[in-house]
Amino acid sequence: MAWNAASLSEKDVIGWKDALVAAKLDGKTIANHLTILRTIYNYAGANKLVPATVVEAVRSVKYKAKRKAGTGRRGYTDDEARAILLAARAEKDPVLRWAPWVAACQGCRIDEICGAMVGDIERDGDVWVLHIQLDNRDDDAELKNENAERTLPLHPALIAEGFLDYVAGLPKNGALFAGIKPDMFCRRGGNGSKRVARWVRDKVKITDLRKAPSHSWRHRFRTTVRHPRYSIGEDVADYLCGHKGEGGEGRNYGDYRDAAIATFGLLPSPLSEHAATVAAA
Repeated sequence: MAWNAASLSEKDVIGWKDALVAAKLDGKTIANHLTILRTIYNYAGANKLVPATVVEAVRSVKYKAKRKAGTGRRGYTDDEARAILLAARAEKDPVLRWAPWVAACQGCRIDEICGAMVGDIERDGDVWVLHIQLDNRDDDAELKNENAERTLPLHPALIAEGFLDYVAGLPKNGALFAGIKPDMFCRRGGNGSKRVARWVRDKVKITDLRKAPSHSWRHRFRTTVRHPRYSIGEDVADYLCGHKGEGGEGRNYGDYRDAAIATFGLLPSPLSEHAATVAAA
């Protein structure tokens, strides 16, 4: 299919997507192809190389891969979580040392962690927080959706682990993980995710393909905050995870600061026996 890049239409992109489906490519591969195309056109639009209408045409085409039964992602078991976090303590590479702990304690996406800047970690009154925002990030950085922008109090276990000492030793205007080289789209998340994935598979020896090396922390985190003993509202859980969720317009009114602080004050350490009991329930 021949395209004029500057006059691509929504119909063209849909035709391409349908051709990928007809070729029986893996659903995730198709979704990744569309993500790459959107990234290219976002860059082209930002630099006035193509009209804004063309960028919007590309953005408008979506594809959601259908999952086969028995292939969905799962959260880490208690033993797996412990193995990863204890192994991380022995690592000298800051990405391997801290990314798993931040993911386990905060429930963030790996891109939100690896793309963060030192300026995203700061005090809000008497509480240390992680701001997931674009304000301090690289020029071409993106968040997954509008719900991804949020402020998360740091889990007490992450602070006790020494994370703030690590942050204090970094240049104030630098990246949280400067050792991650931006990829071809000037984003750190992809390369950071690959580094963590290789380590989890090859060194920690967690090879179950239903356990995504970084994303399975989000499943485990959601399991924990869902436990009835904490009585955490679904809207608060959605906010903490950066999920849209369902519900009335009131979900978007006000802020979640106090609710988030209270929630992280309740959540157990990912290494505690109490956490193991909750996650297994």
